[in-house]
Amino acid sequence: MFGLSKRKELEELRKRLDDLTKLVRSQQQALDKLQRTVRMQESVIRLSRMKINKRMGLISSGVKENSKRIHMLDKTVGDMQVDREKIEQIRETMVRLSKKKNNKDQVRKKIDRVPVKEMWPDMPIRISKSFDIVGIKCIGDLLKYSRHDLMKFRYIGELSARKIEVFVYSLGLELKREEV
Repeated sequence: MFGLSKRKELEELRKRLDDLTKLVRSQQQALDKLQRTVRMQESVIRLSRMKINKRMGLISSGVKENSKRIHMLDKTVGDMQVDREKIEQIRETMVRLSKKKNNKDQVRKKIDRVPVKEMWPDMPIRISKSFDIVGIKCIGDLLKYSRHDLMKFRYIGELSARKIEVFVYSLGLELKREEV
């Protein structure tokens, strides 16, 4: 009789432990999903800023003109949840770059060092595998190849090459031109 009640108690404790484990797993999955969403929003914001910078010709002389553009950028991205400190850091960087003479080259160098996977978090697996095999890690590495060169890589066909081209174009950049 005494052993039977202990078994029931042990079974109830196991059941509670299983329930708590399931709850922790579901909360961890929700947290992971939220973190992915935040990373995706941050990459969308970075991509939007790069597009805006490219379209507006942000690389120009005059701090006053850049201040206007920064204000417009804040309005454009204002609906998204953005960390104000990041905006201030970007604003300071843009003002600092506008004061320098060779800012176009500096901005290009910074873009070249940005990891492709950071800018394209939902990159197709085929393209990701191919980039890993070839050693393409940064945007600068990718820009060294033409569309024809990309199609020679393993796992990349015409559709994947087109997706890569669209991605690069969305950054306001172009792949290497094919030699005729």
